[in-house]
Amino acid sequence: MSLVQVLLRPGANPDPLAESGAVFVPERFVWFAALLPPLWALVHGLWIELVIWIAAMALLWGLDLFLGGETTFWLYVLGSIWIGFEASAIRVSALERKQFLRAGDLVSSDEISAEMEWMKRKANV
Repeated sequence: MSLVQVLLRPGANPDPLAESGAVFVPERFVWFAALLPPLWALVHGLWIELVIWIAAMALLWGLDLFLGGETTFWLYVLGSIWIGFEASAIRVSALERKQFLRAGDLVSSDEISAEMEWMKRKANV
């Protein structure tokens, strides 16, 4: 079970039978973000974060001349693990920049169960 944050698109339709306009972001370690950070950023439309990642990799590549290959490799691994742990927070921050509003939190085993619970709450079932 994990905590799932619910964010609503600006101007989302309040009708429970209509498309909810909600985005569900589980707070957990994201392997996809840790293993392939640039692809994860592209999939979620995190353009600013992708540019920051590219700049960080360029800086790391430049530091490779001074630090050595092994140190640079372990800094990359450490950074990737950090991205995996912070993926949920990074995604929520990006959605809030796009004017999404926090609508609450749910405890659920996955995003689909969280969406079903959210729809039940909206419909007052």
